[in-house]
Amino acid sequence: MAQSASTAAQIKDWTLGFRVSHIVPQAQNVASVSLSPDGRYIATCDTAGNLDVYTVGTGRKILNLAQTIPVLADRGVDRYCWAQPYITPFNIGLSAGPMWTAAAPIEAHKRVTSMCIDKTNNYVCTVSAESIRLWRIDDDWNLKLLAVEDLEYERNHRILKGAFFCGSLLYYPIGPKLVRVWETEQRVLEHRRDLPVFYEIGETFVSPNEEYLIALNPTGGGHLYLLPDLDYSYVALGKTEMVQSVSFVEGRSAFLYGDSSGNIRMRSWGSSATLLVLPHHIRRAVAGIVDSRTVDGITIIASATSRSATFDQPTLKIWTDSPSIAPAPARSDFQTELLPIFFRALLRLLLFAVWSRFLYDLGKLVERENADYNKLVGFRSHLDFSVCTILKLYHEYSTVWPVGILLVVGWVTVTRVERRRSR
Repeated sequence: MAQSASTAAQIKDWTLGFRVSHIVPQAQNVASVSLSPDGRYIATCDTAGNLDVYTVGTGRKILNLAQTIPVLADRGVDRYCWAQPYITPFNIGLSAGPMWTAAAPIEAHKRVTSMCIDKTNNYVCTVSAESIRLWRIDDDWNLKLLAVEDLEYERNHRILKGAFFCGSLLYYPIGPKLVRVWETEQRVLEHRRDLPVFYEIGETFVSPNEEYLIALNPTGGGHLYLLPDLDYSYVALGKTEMVQSVSFVEGRSAFLYGDSSGNIRMRSWGSSATLLVLPHHIRRAVAGIVDSRTVDGITIIASATSRSATFDQPTLKIWTDSPSIAPAPARSDFQTELLPIFFRALLRLLLFAVWSRFLYDLGKLVERENADYNKLVGFRSHLDFSVCTILKLYHEYSTVWPVGILLVVGWVTVTRVERRRSR
C-alpha cells in the first residue's frame, strides 16, 4: 500500500496538477491544433484538410468549415490562423488551396506555402513561391492588401513555411540558413536585413512575449534563438528527436512537445530538464501536435494524435491545471486495456501454433535431406539466419500480420515439398 501511494504521488508530481478535461475522438490523424488567444476555442485540422472548431469548456464541436464554406469540401484547408474577433462563424482566417477565406473568398496566391498573423491578430502575411504579401483585416471583415514583394530564394532552395512576426518585424527563411527581415510598421514591406543562422530552419514557433523562437530542423532536433536578432542559439531538441510541433508555456522558461512514446512533455530550455509528462497514448500511437494558452493564471494544453495505431485511435485531449474544471470521464477498463490484451494474446497464440507446426515440418524435411556435410552446414547457417530474422519481426508488434502470413506460406511450401519427396 505504501509503495502504491508513493507511485501515485510521483505520477501526480509529473503531471503538475494537469488533468484531462475533455477527450474528443478524431476521424483521422491531426496535422495541427491551435487554441484561440482568449483560450475559449480550439481548432483542429486533420491530414485530409478538414478543419473543425470546438469549445474548450465543453469539448463540443461548434464549427465545421467544410459545411460553413462549401468550397472547402473539395479543396480542404491548407493553413489557418486565428483572427479578431472570435465570433462564429467568422473567427478563423485560413487559406484553402489557391483561395484565401475570411468573410468572403478572394484569390491571394496560386498556392499559399506559408502564413502567419501578428500579435494583434489584425495583420496577416501570406507567402507563395513567387511573392510575399501583407494584408490587414478590417472591421467589416474585408481583407485589404497593403504590400507585395517578389521573393528571391537562394539557388536550388526549397520553399519553406516558417514565416513569423515579431512585433512589427516580419521574418521568412529564404534559404536553409538565411532569414530575411521586413519592417511592416508603416504598412509596407520595407526590407531591413538578412540574418544568417547556424542551423537549417523548418517550422518556427514564437514565444507569447516574442522574445524567443524555436526553429525545428527538417532532419530532426530544434534550436532556440533570441529575438529579434536570432543570436545566441541553444539546443532545444536533440538531433534524434523528431518533433512535429512545440508550444511555449507562458510564465515558464519551458516548452511543450510530443515524444515518440505517446507522451506530452514540458522541457526547460535552461536546464534541459523534463518538468512535466502527460500520457496522451499508452501504446504505439504518437501525439505530436501540441498547443497551449495561459489565461487568467490557468494554463490550457491541447494535444492531438499525429500517428495513430491499432487500438490507439486519433484523439484530441484538452488538459488544464484548473481545480474547478471536472476531469473527463474515464473509459471502461474493458475498452482501454482488457480488449486489446485479449486480442494480442489470441494473435500470439495463433502465431505460436503456426510457428510450432512450421518448425516441426521443417525439421522432418531436414532429417530426410541426403546432402553432404558442407551443404548441410550451409543450409543450417541460412536456416539460423532466417529463424533469427523471423523472430525479430515477430517481436515487432507492427509487423505481426506480415509475419503470420509469412509463416503460413512457409508451412504450405514445406508441406508441398514433403509430399513431392514422398511420391
